[in-house]
Amino acid sequence: MCLPAQAEHLKFMGIPLSGTITQFQQKLTAKGVTQDKRASATAPIGTRIFSGKFAGAKAEIIVWYDADTKIVYGAKAVYECYSTDMRDNKYNELKPMLSTKYAEEYIQTGDRNGHEAYIVNVQDDSGESIGGVFLYCDQGEFPYDDIYYVYVEYMDTQNYLKNQDSKMKDL
Repeated sequence: MCLPAQAEHLKFMGIPLSGTITQFQQKLTAKGVTQDKRASATAPIGTRIFSGKFAGAKAEIIVWYDADTKIVYGAKAVYECYSTDMRDNKYNELKPMLSTKYAEEYIQTGDRNGHEAYIVNVQDDSGESIGGVFLYCDQGEFPYDDIYYVYVEYMDTQNYLKNQDSKMKDL
């Protein structure tokens, strides 16, 4: 008897980006992360916002899920910085952490708004891509253009594609 292999999912904070938003939220809560109900109420459909620690520092945590199926497909930690030095220090702190965790051959650098971006193609043991991790920076818009952000974004390939397929059905 042969059973199909269970697809591996990318992990955010050690939690697979799979299952429903309720299940994912329970696992985040167990790690000390709390939902920001006010921010979540004003966020786009399929988005829930939290606050807590990510990689040892205070961050806003954004989780994306399919609005119909409620299946989680992505998450992002956001660090708010009040100077370019703070931004660069946070970026330069996270970059070697990611390169230590993931194999160098799956890492690329690029440019985003004049700042380096770091891209990791995460693969399972068989070499199949299971998702991407993106480290990048941005700047707030007027009147908050003196605030800078560092993002660490995780996107699960399988569930992201299912979410996109679900959206395409509406067209």
